[in-house]
Amino acid sequence: MNLGVFRGSGQADQVTQYETWLGRPVTHVLDFVGAQPFDSTTPWATIDAPNWTFNQWAGTRWQLVMSVAALPNKNFSLAAGARGDYDARWRKFAVAAVAHGGADTILRPMWENRVKNFPWYAGGQEQTYAACFRRFVTVARSVPGQRFRFDWCVLAGGGINAEASYPGDDYVDIIGLDLYDSGGRTTLTGAKRWEWKRTGPYSLDWHKRFATKHGKPRSFPEWGVVDIGHGGVGDDPYYIEQMVAWVKASDVEYACYFEVNARDGAHRLMPGAWTNFPKSAAKLRALMAA
Repeated sequence: MNLGVFRGSGQADQVTQYETWLGRPVTHVLDFVGAQPFDSTTPWATIDAPNWTFNQWAGTRWQLVMSVAALPNKNFSLAAGARGDYDARWRKFAVAAVAHGGADTILRPMWENRVKNFPWYAGGQEQTYAACFRRFVTVARSVPGQRFRFDWCVLAGGGINAEASYPGDDYVDIIGLDLYDSGGRTTLTGAKRWEWKRTGPYSLDWHKRFATKHGKPRSFPEWGVVDIGHGGVGDDPYYIEQMVAWVKASDVEYACYFEVNARDGAHRLMPGAWTNFPKSAAKLRALMAA
C-alpha cells in the first residue's frame, strides 16, 4: 500500500515525525501551491513563484504530489485560462518547479472542481474547466526537463457533472478522488455509512469504474476522518478500516491521509491540539503494523 500524507506545506520534518508515529515509512507527500483558494485577493506569486515549497522537498525520498491552484482567486476565470491568458504564469510555475527539484512531481491542478468557493468551480462550465486543465497541462509539458504526471482529482459527492469536466486521456495520467468521512447522510454510521461512500454520487464505485474505463491508475490524494462540527461523524475507526482495505485491494497508486487540522475541518490523528479521534488513530496504526 503506497500510503502518503499531508502534514503541512513544506513540512518534511513533520512527515518524518508522522512516520515514527505510524510505525512505517510513507511513499508520497502532498503539498499545495496557491493554497488559499477561498480568499479573494490571493496573489499570483503563491502560484508562479513556488521556489521555497519545492526546495523543501528536493532530494527527499518521497514522491511529491503538488496541488496547483492555477487560478489565484475569483478575479481570474477558467475561460481566460482556456484561451491562453495565463500561459506565461503557468510556464513560470513549471520552470521554477523543474529548477528547484520538482521535475518528477505529480501535479494536481484545480483539484475538487465541485467546490463553489474555488475559482475553478466547474458547475455549469464543465467543458470550460476541461479546456483550462488541458491548457495548463500543455504549458507545463512544454518546459524543458519536466517529467510531470497529472492527477485529475474530483471530490466525492454531487453538484456538478464531473465526467463532463474530464480533460481527456491525453492530458490525465492518474484519476484521483478526495473522500473524507463527511458530507451527505451524516446520520448513518458503520456499514450503512460506508455503503453510501461506496455507491453515492462520484464515490468509490464510480471512481473505480471511470478509471478502469479510461485505463488510468487511481489515487486518493486526500482522505481522513472529520470532526462533527464540520459535517463529519467524528471518531470513526470503521471508516479507517474500510478505506485501508479498499486501497489495499485496488489498483491505487497512492493514498494520502490529510494529517492536519484545517480551518474547514479537523482530521489529525497524531497526538496534539484538536486530536479527537483516538479510536481512528489506533486503528490506522494497527492496520499499518499488520
